[in-house]
Amino acid sequence: MVYVARGQLAQADTVLLQGASVQDRQIRRHDRFPALGLHWLRGLVRLAQDDMPDALAEFDRELQLADPHRLYGREYAMEALQGRGFALLRAGRHQDAAEAFERSLELYPACTQSHLGLAHARRGQGRHASAERECARPIRLWSH
Repeated sequence: MVYVARGQLAQADTVLLQGASVQDRQIRRHDRFPALGLHWLRGLVRLAQDDMPDALAEFDRELQLADPHRLYGREYAMEALQGRGFALLRAGRHQDAAEAFERSLELYPACTQSHLGLAHARRGQGRHASAERECARPIRLWSH
């Protein structure tokens, strides 16, 4: 996280690659409190470096590991789906991005970032009315 905060993404990527390897070994042991999130964070670093294939691979790997019944599994699944959605938006794959954001909203229906990502994807699909509804949805959710 320190490397990311300093903008030293190459160093962050190196450390995350090592940490993700340890995380992968640990999760196979089925510990009660497994480490999660390193593939998601590495996906964000790869996305920041405009490496869409690696970013998508890391988000997908996090999704494979993030069992919703484990501690923080549901949260990291949602974050991985959001990361996947934003990477797909950057790649111009609006339909695939919309599907990723929709899946993240199945986990956390009130997540503002997912609604806004879905709105952007729908705009890219030419579905402007649907995009406007998605933009307004977080406001309605939080105002009650």
